[in-house]
Amino acid sequence: MSTDCETTSGNSSSINSLNKEKAEDLTSQLSSTRKTAIVALLSFIGFLATFSSTAILPAVPNIAKDLKTTQVAVNISNAVYVALLGIPTIFWGQMARHCGRRPPMLIALVIYTVANFATSFAPEIASFTVFRILAAAEATCFLVVGATICGDLYVVTERATAIGYFILGIFVGTSVGPLITGAIITTSTWRWMFWSQTASLFITTVVTYFYLPETVGVLESKFRDLPALERAKKIVSWLSPVSTIKLYKNPGILFTSIASGSLLWGMYSILTPIRQVLNPRFGLTTPLQSGLLYLAPGMGYLVGCPLAGKWSDYMVKRWKKKTAGVARPEDRLRATLIPFLLNAASTLIYGWSVEKKKGGWQSQSYFYSYQPLHKWHASRQSARTALMLYQVVVVRYSLRTI
Repeated sequence: MSTDCETTSGNSSSINSLNKEKAEDLTSQLSSTRKTAIVALLSFIGFLATFSSTAILPAVPNIAKDLKTTQVAVNISNAVYVALLGIPTIFWGQMARHCGRRPPMLIALVIYTVANFATSFAPEIASFTVFRILAAAEATCFLVVGATICGDLYVVTERATAIGYFILGIFVGTSVGPLITGAIITTSTWRWMFWSQTASLFITTVVTYFYLPETVGVLESKFRDLPALERAKKIVSWLSPVSTIKLYKNPGILFTSIASGSLLWGMYSILTPIRQVLNPRFGLTTPLQSGLLYLAPGMGYLVGCPLAGKWSDYMVKRWKKKTAGVARPEDRLRATLIPFLLNAASTLIYGWSVEKKKGGWQSQSYFYSYQPLHKWHASRQSARTALMLYQVVVVRYSLRTI
């Protein structure tokens, strides 16, 4: 694994220019089929990263009983997992900027695989939580660096479509996870959820090592050639949130980040209590039956994520014609107004139907699907550059934890 890094800032401009040219040469040599395959690989990695954030929800009673703890403790453990999907983005983002995309992806995959394997053998809630924290710290790398690689591979007018398909894996993971877990714990132990994920991660790590190219130019100096003290200073600097916090001075960045986080907060506030809220309503008695309810939002993600990307790219192309050929990132925000209004309306209707017990399974599933259909029209538009993507994820998953 390459760990090339910058050592000085005086010539950073010339190095960045050189890297950009090398990256353009590299990606121009990749066929559209190869690029599509890379996006599919990244999407599957994203699927594995978010799979367990909701997959354990149907298994909470089983996990609590097996670990001799309370369901509240297990839910808190999962909340910590979700919270840490945002915070470590600062480290992984800086590493991806200075060392390239491959090193953080491969390092995170290896540690994430080990952490999930260790979680499957956790004897009590403390070790279970520790291993989940370790896994979350690595999973965030896939969300950030994966989207950045998509941006490296495609020009600005095609970028959102690629990211839309990448995000598809992330959100399908949140909806398919509970169904898979429901099937597992109906016939076996919840530990098989982590064993199966570990096997998938091992295969994915091998494929990534041999198939994923470096999508930015090779930097001129190497991290391993730096003195030990300089390497330590470099790593510590990656943990500093200063560069991220400075971006919040821009009101547009701040408000779009909050909007993005609010959408995820709303989504998980609906996904989390399904077994406790809807199971009694419909007389569902098994985890597998409650897992089927997650297929409704899954259909919304399946249609909405690719559609959001194409709609966003369309808006950029449309307004590019009106701005003398200049593609402005802000033009993507024009695609968010109507989806935001529809999202708010569908959420209110869904909540009302659950509270008042109006309608049936089909009507609730309809509004449940309709909400996420447009969600990423708004939430992904903030990620316009690599550094902006990192700070957006921080806010997004911080609010999602609540």
